[in-house]
Amino acid sequence: MIRSETLFRGRSVTLRHVVCRHGRGGPGDEEWSDEPGIGFPCAGVFRRHARGEEVLADPGTAVFFHRDEPYRISHPVEGGDATTVLGFSRRAVEEAGGFPAEALPVSSPTFALVQRLRRLALEGEGRALEIEESALAVLDAAARATSGPAALARWSRRADAVREVLAARLSERVTLDALAREVAVSPFHLARGFKDAVGVPIHRYLNRLRLRVALARLSGTGGDLLSVALDCGFGSHAHFTDAFRAEFGAPPSRFRPAPSRRELQEMRKKLEATPLPDR
Repeated sequence: MIRSETLFRGRSVTLRHVVCRHGRGGPGDEEWSDEPGIGFPCAGVFRRHARGEEVLADPGTAVFFHRDEPYRISHPVEGGDATTVLGFSRRAVEEAGGFPAEALPVSSPTFALVQRLRRLALEGEGRALEIEESALAVLDAAARATSGPAALARWSRRADAVREVLAARLSERVTLDALAREVAVSPFHLARGFKDAVGVPIHRYLNRLRLRVALARLSGTGGDLLSVALDCGFGSHAHFTDAFRAEFGAPPSRFRPAPSRRELQEMRKKLEATPLPDR
């Protein structure tokens, strides 16, 4: 079951939130994008199959969709996915210089800004200028990103396998030994190889996944902070709040109401200072 909701539509920018409840398996039926866009998963993990290649997408990854290009989606773990999609006019993408790769790592400022835009769109009209301006800033950052070692096109299959395991164990205690056994490598080679391929250590990557899923929940339906913390693998409210503040620069309570115009401007400044690949 797929539920796609268009939250905002302007001349240059469209914002949709897509929730897929498919179980593990696939690829599914062939699909097409009506417009070029960037998908920002905020829960779950999926693979996009296109051009004879596969791209793994999770809350640490932005995946690019090209207009009228067929693709299929599969889910390597149970739970489906939820993805916020920023769609752009063809002219906007051309003026930005196009997409530099099939997928790229996403910095925390970028992820937070996208979820803020979703919250703005959910709360109704009157903020169209901010939404379009901020979304185009995300497009600009993506188009300027280099497709060097951090690009997902150069990730090893083993790093992808690790990311699948992390997505499936998001709320569980994960040890390096257990993770190494699941992907059939030694803990030493796992620790070194994952960081070489992805750019950050496993523990930091997992922490980011958990925090981004938590932020997306708070930005969407809200929820009790302790429940969100426990569901996302944090042992206490204090631990969750400290980690959240360190990652996003504000406590989790700040991400439930709609942002002020000043807050949105500050987030755009952070985006300009932090390129899309966060290594």
